[in-house]
Amino acid sequence: MNWLEKIRPPKLYRYMFYVEYRWALFFNNDSPAFSALLSSLIMIFFQTDFIVFFVSYLFGIDFFGMFLTGIHKIYIVFFMLIYLGGGYLVFYYKGKWQRIIKEFEGETKEEKVRGSIFLGIYLFISILCFIGGVYITYLTSPAYEHGIHFIR
Repeated sequence: MNWLEKIRPPKLYRYMFYVEYRWALFFNNDSPAFSALLSSLIMIFFQTDFIVFFVSYLFGIDFFGMFLTGIHKIYIVFFMLIYLGGGYLVFYYKGKWQRIIKEFEGETKEEKVRGSIFLGIYLFISILCFIGGVYITYLTSPAYEHGIHFIR
């Protein structure tokens, strides 16, 4: 087993992947593992963005303005390709997703319901944190202070 096969996401993210996989199966998705991968990466992206926005707020950095005006789009595409590639290596590479599914398959019905409720709340809070982080950063942006409003 090479070192890429040994890399595992934290248990919370593995469980999130497992529940999202179950949800994809429930909705008769053609590729539930890939759907679970993408939805897991979106949630992790939301959480990472919240941390970035919060830290930029604490240090007075106009990250929102820099993102809208100061970064060439090719860098954004490059970052997203690296992010998706990293997610693939952590969750999907050489059947890792199958090992994640097997890790949690033995759950009782009660544990599945409790886990789904917990994850639903976790996803909702993650989305709210992302929206709150973007909004706080927007309000502290010099563009907002100069009357340039993107949100009406």
